This record gives sequence, structure tokens and C-alpha cells, in this order.
Amino acid sequence: MSHPSAEPPPHPPRRSRRRRVLRRIATIVGALLTVAAVAAAVIHVPYVIESPGAATPLTSQVVTVSGAHTYPHRGRLLFLTVQVTTSDPNLYAYVFASLNGSDAVVKKQDVLGCASYAADARLNTLLMVDSQNAAKEVALRRLGYPVTPTAEPTSSAAARPTTTSRRATSSPRSTATRSPPPMTSTTRS
Repeated sequence: MSHPSAEPPPHPPRRSRRRRVLRRIATIVGALLTVAAVAAAVIHVPYVIESPGAATPLTSQVVTVSGAHTYPHRGRLLFLTVQVTTSDPNLYAYVFASLNGSDAVVKKQDVLGCASYAADARLNTLLMVDSQNAAKEVALRRLGYPVTPTAEPTSSAAARPTTTSRRATSSPRSTATRSPPPMTSTTRS
């Protein structure tokens, strides 16, 4: 009769204590890095990032002027824009913008004062309306139409939050006493 071999099954080699400690340390470090990576994406800081936007050449595809004398110029005319964040950036965006020489990282309070992003957007919309009304008033006066400013306050003056960094003046709302002819300049997008 044959007997199975009486040798015990082989045991896996014992890992050294040093290897177990290194594995635990690597696991702890990996877990901490994972938590830090998630936290950096979730934590937002009270800053505003200002970045360069587009520099669009003002060609005849963007703006045309007819019926008025135009003057030649040297060089290029560019419509410049600046991008400004409309919410608090997370830590990743903050760090990358701080390291980018083209971006400016500014304290939120220095830009918005005590206003929220939503209040700032409303204010900017109202300031744009006031600017457009002022441009219409100037154009109508230039074309010879009598323009009478109304006594009612503009909506942006009443809605303007008190901030220390942004000072804007609003022009009075204007009304024309007769219908203007079609404008001679057009803007295309």
C-alpha cells in the first residue's frame, strides 16, 4: 500500500515585519491623498479669478458703419474681454490660477464687496442697460433729435449694493420726442 507523503503542505513565506509596516504606511498615505483630492474638489475659497478672454478683431463681419465718414487706422482694432469667475473656485482652480502668470486671484470682498454673485450679475445687467441708454441718447442728440431726460431714477441706482471697490455712475434715462430713423451702424455676432 502506498501512503501519501507525510510532508506538510507548504506555507506561504512569512512576510517580514518591515514589509507589513511599509504596506500599512502606503495604505494610510494613499487614503489621505484620496481624501485630500476629494476635499480639494469640494472645498471652495472666497476668491475671484480674473483671466484674459478673447481678443476679437473688429472687422466688417463684426461691426459695419454706413452713412457716416470713417477714418483709416494703422494696426488692428481688437475687442478685448476679461473672464471673471461667477462662483467661488475650488482649491484646484485656486492653486492653478495662482501659479498661472496670466490669471489674477483677487479676494472676493475686494471685487464684490458685500454683494453676492447674483446681486453683482443684476448690477452689471442694469449698468449695461444704463450704458446702452446713454449711447442711444448721444446718438439721438448727434442726429439732431431733441432728447429729454426723465426725472425717474434709473433702476441700477436703486439696486446698487454698497461696495467699496466698484463705483459706477448711471446716466439718466432718456426719451426721444419723435421716432428716430433707422440707425446707420449695425453690430453682428
